[in-house]
Amino acid sequence: MSHKAIYRFSKDTEIESTDTMLLGGKGANLALMCRQGVPVPPGFTITTEMCKLYENPPEGITPEDVLNAIMEDLPAELEWLTEQFGYTPLVSVRSGAPVSMPGMM
Repeated sequence: MSHKAIYRFSKDTEIESTDTMLLGGKGANLALMCRQGVPVPPGFTITTEMCKLYENPPEGITPEDVLNAIMEDLPAELEWLTEQFGYTPLVSVRSGAPVSMPGMM
C-alpha cells in the first residue's frame, strides 16, 4: 500500500505532520505538543487515511489488506515505544476524528 499507516510522536522524533485531517484531532495535537517541546509520552497515530481505506477500499484491496498493512508496522512501533524487543506493553487506545464528535464512541 502506498499510504503511510502510522506516524510517531515523541520529544525525540522528528514530527512529520500536525495535519488534523491526516492524524485526527488528538493525534495532531499530540504531534504539535511534541514539536513545541511539551513533555508527552511517546506514541503513534494510525492515520485517518488508513481508516478511510478500511471503510472504502479501492478495487483490488480488501479491508484485511488494510489491517495487514497496519499490523506489519505495529510490532516495530511497540518495540520503539518500550525500547524492548519482544515485550508486549500495556497500551492506551483513543479515537480521534478530523472534527470534534463528542459522544460518538
